[in-house]
Amino acid sequence: MTGCTGYSRRYEYNKKMRIWETCTILAEKEFKKLQDQADYNKKVDPLVYIGKLVMFVVTALLAILMVTVIIMTYIAELGAEQSDKVNPMEQIAKKINEDGDTTSSLLLTILLAHMFMGMAYFFIVTTFHGNVTVG
Repeated sequence: MTGCTGYSRRYEYNKKMRIWETCTILAEKEFKKLQDQADYNKKVDPLVYIGKLVMFVVTALLAILMVTVIIMTYIAELGAEQSDKVNPMEQIAKKINEDGDTTSSLLLTILLAHMFMGMAYFFIVTTFHGNVTVG
């Protein structure tokens, strides 16, 4: 297609293509609005999925924390049996409790970690099943 006839055909084709693209974009926007309305009527909430993701990340961090506490407790028990070796858990507990009573600091740390895990479990349950009262 060369010459004036080819130019006018290309112009008409591009004009029709722009109109088609505009109509397609408008139809896609309208479809997205209708889909959002249908999801709202079905009570589909994207925050539920974001909440589940956040709870997964928090739970994974808590699991890593608990494994760390268990490993450090085991190291502390080994350090109590072999007093010539360095006991990292005792050093951490001394920093927590300056009085030198490392056992109570360790127990307090483990208790707080378990309380935190229980609270995270409650948040996970309420995320998946809603807030349920007990009693």
